[in-house]
Amino acid sequence: MPVIGPDGLGPESVTGEVVPARGASAPVPASGSAPVARSQAGASDDSSSLYPVFGDVRKSGPWRVPRELGVYQVFGDAVLDLREAVFTSDEVVITTAGVFGDVKVIVPPGVYVELSGMTIFGDHKQDHRPGTPPPGFPRVRVDGYSAFGDVKVRCLEVGEQEKRWWKRSSPDTPAS
Repeated sequence: MPVIGPDGLGPESVTGEVVPARGASAPVPASGSAPVARSQAGASDDSSSLYPVFGDVRKSGPWRVPRELGVYQVFGDAVLDLREAVFTSDEVVITTAGVFGDVKVIVPPGVYVELSGMTIFGDHKQDHRPGTPPPGFPRVRVDGYSAFGDVKVRCLEVGEQEKRWWKRSSPDTPAS
């Protein structure tokens, strides 16, 4: 049964997957060599905001990403996985501001993300892996501001899980 998603961006099933409009085909994820799906953008797709307070928010799978997304957290973390997202424009601007919480944006290899902003008592990091971005993947800009939290951009393949700190090899220890 379709319901309006918690981000107010449009119909999602109870399981959180994007439901295509009546008569439209299902969205194509940004994975592999398939072109990136474009939503039939309407006024509601221009901007949206998420407000995790004393809790976390995670957006992953085929979720609808507006042209402008704000994430404002207090004592909570936000993970925005763009690898299989459905985009509404050719450029995505993500603005984050938080206190005592981390923000992580995950993109596929080959996608360059422009990261700007400032952190106080936290990290502002971006990793980049060479590769070819999925066809039609939008330009991504992250303006991240945080106090006592991190703002990170990670590059991972679709389906790849981030290694936990205790499983990562240190420079002094050979990888197993």
